[in-house]
Amino acid sequence: MRETVTLRLAPEVIKAAKRRAQADNRTLTNYIETLMIRDLQGAATLEVIAPPDIREFEAVPLPGETKAERKRRDALFHALLDKTGH
Repeated sequence: MRETVTLRLAPEVIKAAKRRAQADNRTLTNYIETLMIRDLQGAATLEVIAPPDIREFEAVPLPGETKAERKRRDALFHALLDKTGH
């Protein structure tokens, strides 16, 4: 069962949230609830800061790293770059 909650927010925060909700084609309530769910689930964000030519370099093997571990690390690294558009 849903529960009604009253919030006091600064007018500029409400305006910005309404614009973002409208841009996502959702209600303000749905937008706020989605943000809260993400935060409560511990969804982390990751920003990759890398030089534009990062894909031209080869990663240094870690001490004791197997070929399979190295392959997995390289795949993860490239997946992060692909996800962030770098």
